[in-house]
Amino acid sequence: MSDTLKAANQKLQSIQLQQKAAIAPSTASQQGDNVAHALAGAGGGLLSMALTYPLITLSTRAQVESKKTQMSTLEAVKKIIDTEGVSGLFSGLDSALFGIGVTNFVYYYCERPYDVKHRLPMSAVSATL
Repeated sequence: MSDTLKAANQKLQSIQLQQKAAIAPSTASQQGDNVAHALAGAGGGLLSMALTYPLITLSTRAQVESKKTQMSTLEAVKKIIDTEGVSGLFSGLDSALFGIGVTNFVYYYCERPYDVKHRLPMSAVSATL
């Protein structure tokens, strides 16, 4: 019985090594995937920041304004556009874009290899479902 278990264990290890070799991407391919994911993550962060930045500007200015000069959101937008133009809604956007671009690039570049390395095999995932 002991010999049978050893043989079965060796066979299982051999199959697992073959599966890893078949699935494992080349280093250059994996590097390219990491960069692609990092660029996509950075691009998504840049787009979302650029689209929502006027709301961030409005909330920041509302917090700075005194209680006496409370106004509605539309009034605040109109005031900013009248005094500073439309670009006033995007004041400070350049530094925010730099920050979110670098942060998301590094996060998605490092997250992908970690995720792949620590991913459970599909047999383990289906067994838990």
